Amino acid sequence: MAIKLTLCSKEILDTAFSGATPGYSSLEVDSFLDTVIRDYKIVESNFLVTKKDVESTQVKIKELEEKVKNLEIENKRYQTRFEGIKNNDKNVSADNINLVKRISALEKFVWKQGFNPNDIK
Repeated sequence: MAIKLTLCSKEILDTAFSGATPGYSSLEVDSFLDTVIRDYKIVESNFLVTKKDVESTQVKIKELEEKVKNLEIENKRYQTRFEGIKNNDKNVSADNINLVKRISALEKFVWKQGFNPNDIK
């Protein structure tokens, strides 16, 4: 989102007001300050929006990092589980993978029933 400001810092610094009898023209100074205020409101609103975006992005990053960590743990668990499921050619066969999936589904069902599949003989 691009910010379109009316003034730059150099213009603010170099602005000269015509002197009235007691000092500067109050109308000229007021109109200049109104322009400066408008610019600051634009910058402030952009800053607040950007700050909210950064905060929400940081929260999302933390959630995704936690999810990646959990998936890496689960991946490691499956790797150790599949190490023993190799045929004579040292390759994992599709039949073995299907059997592991079926066993996993049955284990989940048994867990839901309140039993520990490791205790069943």
